[in-house]
Amino acid sequence: MILKKLSFVVKLFIFLSLILLSVSVTAGDSVQKPEIDIHNLRFDHVLNLGMKARPATVQDNDGYMWFGGQGEGLFRYDGYELKKYGVGPGLMANGTVNRLRIDRENPDIFWIATSGGFHHFDKSSETFTVYLHNPDDPASLGNNGTYDVLQDGRDHNIFWIGTGNGLNKFDAAGKTFTRYEPDPDDPDTVNFTEVWRFIEDRRDPNVLWIATYGGGLDRFEKDRETFTHFVNDPEDENTVAGNVIKHVLQDKENPDILWLVIGKGKGLDKFNTRTGKFTHFRHNPDDPDSIQTDVLSICYDDGYGRLWLGGWSRPSGLILFDKKQETFRQYLHAPEDPMSIASDMVNQIYEDRAGIFWVIMASGHIDKIDPYAQNFALYRSQTENSASLINNSITALYQDREGLVWIGTAKGMTTYNPSRDRFARLKHHPDDPTALPEGGILGIFQDSAGMMWISFHNGPLVQFDKDTDQVINRYLPQPPADSFTKMVEDTQNPNILWLGTRVGGFARFDKKSERFTYYPPDPKAPEKGPALKPYYYEVLADPDDSGLIWMSSGYLTTNGLIRFDTRTERFTHYLPDANDPTAISSDATRMIHIDRSGRLWVGTEGGGLNQFDKKTERFTHYVTEQGVPLNVNAILEDDQGRLWLGTNEGLCCFHPETGEVERQYRETDGLQADMFAPLAALRTDDGCLWFGGGNGLSRFHPDKLVTNTTPPPVVLTRLTQGGEVKDWGEQKVPNRLGSITLDWKENFFEFEYAALNFSIPEKNQYQYKLEGFDNEWYHAGTRRFGRYSGLQEGMYVLKIRGSNNDGVWTDKPATLNVSVKPHIAEGTQVFSLEDIRRGTSADLRFNENNLLFEAAPLEYSILEKKNYCYMLEGYDNGWRCIRNSRYIPYKNVSEGSYTFRIKDSESNTHYTMDITIHPPFYRSWWFMGMIGAGIILLAGAFYQQRIRYLKREQTVRQEKALLLKEMEIARQIQTLLLPEKPELSGYDIAASCDPAEEVGGDYYDVISVEGYKWIVVGDVSGHGLTSGLVMMMVETAIHTVLLENPDVEPSRLLAAINKTIYLNIQKMNEAKHMTIVVLATGKNGDFFFSGLHEDILIWRKQSDTLEKVRTDGMWIGMEPDISEMLSVSSLNMASGDCMVLYTDGITEAREPGDGAFFGEERLEAVVKRSGNKSVSEIHRDIMNALKPYEKTDDVTLFVMKRV
Repeated sequence: MILKKLSFVVKLFIFLSLILLSVSVTAGDSVQKPEIDIHNLRFDHVLNLGMKARPATVQDNDGYMWFGGQGEGLFRYDGYELKKYGVGPGLMANGTVNRLRIDRENPDIFWIATSGGFHHFDKSSETFTVYLHNPDDPASLGNNGTYDVLQDGRDHNIFWIGTGNGLNKFDAAGKTFTRYEPDPDDPDTVNFTEVWRFIEDRRDPNVLWIATYGGGLDRFEKDRETFTHFVNDPEDENTVAGNVIKHVLQDKENPDILWLVIGKGKGLDKFNTRTGKFTHFRHNPDDPDSIQTDVLSICYDDGYGRLWLGGWSRPSGLILFDKKQETFRQYLHAPEDPMSIASDMVNQIYEDRAGIFWVIMASGHIDKIDPYAQNFALYRSQTENSASLINNSITALYQDREGLVWIGTAKGMTTYNPSRDRFARLKHHPDDPTALPEGGILGIFQDSAGMMWISFHNGPLVQFDKDTDQVINRYLPQPPADSFTKMVEDTQNPNILWLGTRVGGFARFDKKSERFTYYPPDPKAPEKGPALKPYYYEVLADPDDSGLIWMSSGYLTTNGLIRFDTRTERFTHYLPDANDPTAISSDATRMIHIDRSGRLWVGTEGGGLNQFDKKTERFTHYVTEQGVPLNVNAILEDDQGRLWLGTNEGLCCFHPETGEVERQYRETDGLQADMFAPLAALRTDDGCLWFGGGNGLSRFHPDKLVTNTTPPPVVLTRLTQGGEVKDWGEQKVPNRLGSITLDWKENFFEFEYAALNFSIPEKNQYQYKLEGFDNEWYHAGTRRFGRYSGLQEGMYVLKIRGSNNDGVWTDKPATLNVSVKPHIAEGTQVFSLEDIRRGTSADLRFNENNLLFEAAPLEYSILEKKNYCYMLEGYDNGWRCIRNSRYIPYKNVSEGSYTFRIKDSESNTHYTMDITIHPPFYRSWWFMGMIGAGIILLAGAFYQQRIRYLKREQTVRQEKALLLKEMEIARQIQTLLLPEKPELSGYDIAASCDPAEEVGGDYYDVISVEGYKWIVVGDVSGHGLTSGLVMMMVETAIHTVLLENPDVEPSRLLAAINKTIYLNIQKMNEAKHMTIVVLATGKNGDFFFSGLHEDILIWRKQSDTLEKVRTDGMWIGMEPDISEMLSVSSLNMASGDCMVLYTDGITEAREPGDGAFFGEERLEAVVKRSGNKSVSEIHRDIMNALKPYEKTDDVTLFVMKRV
């Protein structure tokens, strides 16, 4: 008995454990969706269909969004572009899409209710099937006006369709319709002709709840085919509010509850199906908590205890209803607020799998509410809303001891009460001396007595009583100061304020005597005052030393960082020093922050972020190498000790311990702009950080920032050849093709792609590679297209992967298998895989010695496994593995006997085929006699040639003189081969080539062939005639390849010319090679390059920095085949950027007497210093800097700037 009890306990334990395990697995598989902040709802305007939209939005299994239009059909959206499926032959019969459903069994199938028939759409083949009403066929669709469609939950072959003449049941297997039409004389029929919406009961899938457009609510039992009617009775409050029902919805939390949107302005009803009770929600002008309007059309339950309501017949806006509190919150379009809803007429709310809410408006505008873009609350001025900022240009921020936030702007003051979540403007009244003055605000401070002090741009210092909202005193600045900036209270004497000024230096204000003491600039004695014309941004008391005040000097002066000792009244200046790497990096300083560890941080203009060690007085610099933008305007510290930097390039999260930027946010993430204002930064008591700029105010809590962790699906959206869409077969959708086959003459293709992440899609990143061609992933950035050309016969796999807006990469790339057919020249003997497997033997004549073996099946897995090997025994030295080519060619095979072998190492199968190639004729005495005669003739010819040579020896001296003249001619010919005036549309170019001898080995070129533009710079080892000869061979080879294939990949171009140059160099018996880089031009400043050469120098105009782009590859002429050592890289030139290409004749020039090299550092310094000049001036400056140096090698310089 005890054992039985134990056995039961064990079984119960296992059963409960399995339940808990299944629950945990289910919970782990679900995606945690972030909650939206309904108090700061941001509407991102995604797109405009260009016509009225219908409530027909879905997200398919691939991740695309689909929208229905009114009159124009169906639209597919990938986050960037719309693809339209309109009306016409082979398309839709009617373009007004009322409802769109995805088939539960085959997600490639859509079922579409339109105003002109019922449609079946196969998105994989992009084909439509239309079902129309036929008056002569009772099994046809009951009415062409279809409004809703629902797939049966129990039998997926059954579809329920709401029409203009009752309810229809469609059997997809038999393609027949059963009609349920209204009959006034039969109460057991549907209660009205127009069946508008319906749902299947979650608890009882046998029940349909039907919303009719005039007959109230119907309950339909499918098995019994019976209808129960719920209609309005004006005399009975416990009935539905009206008979026109526009929407029916089952509550997600309580399946007993139905929500009904009542037409004709009758509001919202809540119906308890278990108790039969109706609750009505109507607008009451005397009740501010009632619903804002009774004119509604749609309803959506988000599962978070809220209903989303809207109306498309009248402007009702978007209304959020809290079901528990029974409160309503309305969002309306505000013309001055770009973050407000685009239109007040809403006809659908749709939530996608990432938790983004799509707001579809009747006008065709589509907004989205993105929880990942709601990290930052954004506040802006609205003219008609007094409870908003008074101006968008934020100049100062401060929180007083009572928690009120003071917001200084360029046009006055606004306050924010966190407890009430409300803004209030402190307005200027010209006739009221107790009101705040007019103008911009520079500083805000609350002293120890609770009094507020406010400084105005070009105005007074104001003492303000916040309790009475009145100005107590106004203190005008005295020359040389024209206004005050920030201020602090003396830590030892609360009657003293220390103030920064504009222009006039530093000031001390005694509140008792109401007198100012100024510390004006004194260039002769800087310890007595600041430098000339200071403009103080920051004035900060040192928390570790009560007698020290730190000041920043701003952008109008070059004062660096300033320390003031209140005890000695002496100033210490910290300025940049080019010879001291531990000095401050810029003389223009912005905000100062002393962190919880006592470290002092300085934001600078042009010098990034500086950390100052107060003990050693040394600075550590953090600039672009650490991810810190050069202009740091504001600094705040969060609860985790991280620094948040307001810069000219967005908001950066900087970790002091690692010295790196962890994350950067931009305007696209919801910030007011990319540029933030100096000093307009505040950390409030609740841990929130506030940053202001010229376009409003951003607020966030660092610990509550949500990261999008969902990897996006990636799809292939377009596949073309030469820009034209080809017929790739039955599958018309590129993402469903699976594989394509290219002819050897058309061995190229273009492709486009998209990561279906709709949360800030402009930040999605991409990589792609063609396995069998590329060795590494190509980083495409945000670019969404690619191209491959010059593909050899073989098998390839195109893989594309993408990341979402937060850098989370998909682990399932989009793939496309690509097969290129071989070129079979005339006379080639082709042996199929079946020939080899059968062991067929072949006897061939001497002129049948070009062989082609099919050595592998069409199996793309060999790209990874490499399990197929082959060998032509008697020709090859050993086994070779197949990388991607199915067909193995052998050309000009000599006479003899051979055995071709292939093996699959994975399955250990082995096949052989014997080949015999007979000689052209057999050896004979006649043949040997002919050989002997030939030898005798050759000996005689040699004897005659020797006699001629001895005669020529007499004229050697004369020919030597002629040789020098010919060398000069060769130099002139080589000069003519260089472009006389290189031109490239959109760019300015200055270039030169100066050989060390009469003929040189340097080379540059700008080539234009059939619209394709190329830049080439190369350097043959050594100099002189042989180097010049190799250079001319390279130039000829490049032009030849580009004339035949102008769109060749850069790496393929170099691999092709290397084969030719290598053979020629071997014949010359010279140890020559060449460094070379080739650049193919793209769109919008893009360049794609390959080769091994000197670093490419890029001067960036925007940041005034020099970037070195390393080349990677192999020398030309060193190896017979360098294709495996080459890759393609890319760079981009923005407007004003400058590119410098050069040869080592510049950097290896030396000072006279074997002195120091000119070197890379000197060259880079000249480019950095002259980058903002014209290309001819940059070229001149480099060559002038080179003049004092002796040049021992050819010198080529190519300077190009994007205009």
